Amino acid sequence: MEQDISPKHQLISLDHYDSTCRFTLFTLTGPRQFKNLPDLGDERPVWLDIIRPTKQELDGLKERLSIHPLTLEDIQQSDDREKCEMFEDYLFLAVRTIDQSGPAIIDEWGRQVPLPVNVYIIVFHNIDAIVTIHSSPLPHVPLLINRLDRDRRFSQLSADWIMYGFLDAVVDEFMPGIKTLELESDSIEDLVLVLSQSDRHEMLRRIAAARKRANHFLRLLKPKQDLLKSLFKRHSNRLQPHTVTYLRDINDHVQLMVDIVEHANEALNRSHANYIGQINIEMADFSNRMTWVINKLSAAAVLAVPLSLITGMWGMNVPVPGQPGVH
Repeated sequence: MEQDISPKHQLISLDHYDSTCRFTLFTLTGPRQFKNLPDLGDERPVWLDIIRPTKQELDGLKERLSIHPLTLEDIQQSDDREKCEMFEDYLFLAVRTIDQSGPAIIDEWGRQVPLPVNVYIIVFHNIDAIVTIHSSPLPHVPLLINRLDRDRRFSQLSADWIMYGFLDAVVDEFMPGIKTLELESDSIEDLVLVLSQSDRHEMLRRIAAARKRANHFLRLLKPKQDLLKSLFKRHSNRLQPHTVTYLRDINDHVQLMVDIVEHANEALNRSHANYIGQINIEMADFSNRMTWVINKLSAAAVLAVPLSLITGMWGMNVPVPGQPGVH
């Protein structure tokens, strides 16, 4: 395919990154953007980021880089399962990330829950190149470009190092939402026992919304643990030693976030149990008060029955012993 001969071919910075350009090429010289599929050139390492590739563009990429048909099938079908597969010339990673400023659904409390985005990473160890493919612009790309632009003088800069940087950006994108969830679970746990009865009717919905977000994060984070362990345990021979060390650090971050979400989930479960327990206590207290009132009414009824009997008998229009004139 012909390359677009526009000013986008010039070196760009983070401030001039254009998300409408679907092809971004990063080399040691710096980042450039294209509107059509560019050649990778001879400079290494090289990183090509592609947004919404067409079938023809994927076929062109397959011919240039000898990509396996199964890899293209996963990309075209938008396979949601996170995995790491090793082929003869490259590693293929399927990762799910989120974009805090991207598409989201609104929960019951008006909070935005970002929708997951599939990202496919192909790392060619033999030619020191990496290709990333996703369906929408992501903030990870310009941030990683800025980071690599600072680090491009380092000798350790390579395709697998760029892969590490992208995975690190993917994982870091979860932290703001997880911190918000942690604060939410702590506030619910504190409020569930002190709210007045009039304010407590919405608490159950609030707990349910927070638990839903916690499960959403767990579904996205836990598969990353298996993917990262597969990278630095089974496929470490395809990576540089320092990259393996940094991948373990990402795995530690993922484990920390999973621990935070699980702790928040436990706090929400306790809050739900406390909420139900408090409702049961209030119902038992109300039942005791009703029993006390019924007992009082029963006692009054017992006292009133003899009096009603006497007044009823002596108030009849028939002679009754004890009335005047009755012998």
